[in-house]
Amino acid sequence: MNEPTTLALESSDVSLFQTLDGVSHPCLILYSGTEPGRRYDLDRGELLMGRGNDADVPVDSRDVSRRHAVLIVSPHSVELRDLGSANCTYVNDVRVIDPLLLKDGDVVRLANVVFRFHDRRSLDALLHDRLYRLATVDPGTGVFNRRYAQESLKLELTRSRRTGDPMALICCDLDHFKSVNDSFGHAAGDLVLKDCAGLLRSQLRAGDIIGRWGGEEFVVLARETTHEQALVLAERLRVAVADHDFMLPVAGAANTTVLHRQTLSMGVAVLEPGMIDEHDLIATADRRLYAAKRAGRNCVVDSD
Repeated sequence: MNEPTTLALESSDVSLFQTLDGVSHPCLILYSGTEPGRRYDLDRGELLMGRGNDADVPVDSRDVSRRHAVLIVSPHSVELRDLGSANCTYVNDVRVIDPLLLKDGDVVRLANVVFRFHDRRSLDALLHDRLYRLATVDPGTGVFNRRYAQESLKLELTRSRRTGDPMALICCDLDHFKSVNDSFGHAAGDLVLKDCAGLLRSQLRAGDIIGRWGGEEFVVLARETTHEQALVLAERLRVAVADHDFMLPVAGAANTTVLHRQTLSMGVAVLEPGMIDEHDLIATADRRLYAAKRAGRNCVVDSD
């Protein structure tokens, strides 16, 4: 005889249940491909799925068309349409010929890449998202962790060589960060790291990836980005941080804040024919980062 099961929740997990009433987006969860477990929230409007860099739901597979399918998201429904893709779109293993309304739990397949659709009140989606974040996100800053960034770099390098598309890596290091901890305390240092991560992320495209590499260093992986475009992006990132007013708490002084200005040193590298693997790309960007430090900090170096 089956008896009811009681699940004991930690306080941090209770919020998952409490937020069900406030869930505002349906979502797709990737079940295969390069990033299994990744969740894509579906905002209202038309969302393109495909291999192209302009896709709202990017799908990294050579079998997927650049413009493979589109999702029409309205307040009460999500409609899926195939865009004449070469390898077709399927829902629950049935080929999509005409526009189809998705239901919670539907399995959506673009060629060989599988997603599961969840509606606005799906506990499964929230739990998947929590597990995915625990595995891939740096808890101190909210950006991806080093392991995820390394894996993404390796996968993107393989994809770039296959397609011939350019790619760039930007290494960023906070200048004089130790003095923040020494002067204002570790809580202030943690706030600077978190705010810097948010500022950097706000300047990126949907397909770009930012990860915390370690300590006060971040990396930005920019897909389909030339040397010139990467230099423009790096300068935009530098300015976003340099122009920001950081209001920091002062250790041992309750209700006291101090204005702080933070800068970044940055090294830019693009994938070149002579590079053997991702380690060469990382080494090049890192070498230029330290050249930026030697050049006086708060600058971008993109050549040796």
